[in-house]
Amino acid sequence: MLLSSAGFFVSVVFIPVYAKDVVGATPFQIGIIVGLFSLTFLSSSYVLGRWADIHGRRIVVLSGLLASAGATITQIFAYDPLSLAISRGLVGFASGSYPAALLTYAYETKIKMGKFASYGSLGWGLGSFFAGLLGIYWQIFILSALLFFIGFLLALLMPFNKERLVSVPRLPIRIIRKNLPVYLTMLIRHTGANAVWVLFAPYMIEILHFNFFQIGLVFAINPFFQFIIMQTSDRFSSVLLLYIGLISSTLGFFLMSIATGFLEMTLTQLFIGAGWGTLYVGSLKFIMEKNVEKATATGLLGSTLGVSSIIGPLIGGSLVTISLYFGLPDYLAYRTTFYTAAILCIIALVCLVYILRKNSTLKSFS
Repeated sequence: MLLSSAGFFVSVVFIPVYAKDVVGATPFQIGIIVGLFSLTFLSSSYVLGRWADIHGRRIVVLSGLLASAGATITQIFAYDPLSLAISRGLVGFASGSYPAALLTYAYETKIKMGKFASYGSLGWGLGSFFAGLLGIYWQIFILSALLFFIGFLLALLMPFNKERLVSVPRLPIRIIRKNLPVYLTMLIRHTGANAVWVLFAPYMIEILHFNFFQIGLVFAINPFFQFIIMQTSDRFSSVLLLYIGLISSTLGFFLMSIATGFLEMTLTQLFIGAGWGTLYVGSLKFIMEKNVEKATATGLLGSTLGVSSIIGPLIGGSLVTISLYFGLPDYLAYRTTFYTAAILCIIALVCLVYILRKNSTLKSFS
């Protein structure tokens, strides 16, 4: 989990900057590039999550890690927005294939979800830090591939024994309904988050004048704090974790809109890190505790995040483009994404409260 997450995020941090400065992509094209990545990610997350429930986890985990190592190398050869979009699409399909199977494997081997997921956040932090430290694109992509490949070699040693295989329909309506509080909450919240992240690095470069090392640190603070929060999150109920995550995320995105310096921006990431850490663990606990088809349900969570990663970047790129077109100052155009993310977190919280109360009322009459 640690190595695959580090490999994933090493090449994620500077993709918007790489797209803008190296291959000449516009803000809207950057949204398209990120959106295509998310489309392939969500596709493989559900399809191969379901496949892992039916046929087993081992082949999905191994093939996914190996394919991810190969796909990340292709980013070195991108020379225009189209070729980068194709490369990111390959990376999205490969990297979306294995997380559901890996998380299910961890749960079935009695590993606490919070602790296991926390190493994904630690990998995110380390990947972001080393990406900022290297600062050279081809080296970043090679490091990403190397981390995935080492993860693949270690996965060869994992004992996949006594796997519980289940039959899953092609369109699992029952699973979607059962987990709707989590799926809808994460869809709305993460759409806002992705509207921010798609142009967050260019914002820090162009408006706040941060260097690559500072950007890497800002991105790293978020997951490092997630790691700390997740270590103790298993003791709380899944619903309480969801509430805490949405409130913390709202505060974090609002504070990002008024942060003007390096220290201020790093402090905002504590709220964002706490928000995502509790939301993600709460979602995983909810799914693992309430579903027999754990890999499918987790894969659907990954697909939900993938959908938000398509809609969010398109919203973010469009907001900035439209704001600039109508003459807003650059700094204010970028900050519209922060305001949008905070508002969507509030909407997600309202939806979560409504669905949980409605379900509770229905149960009381059944």
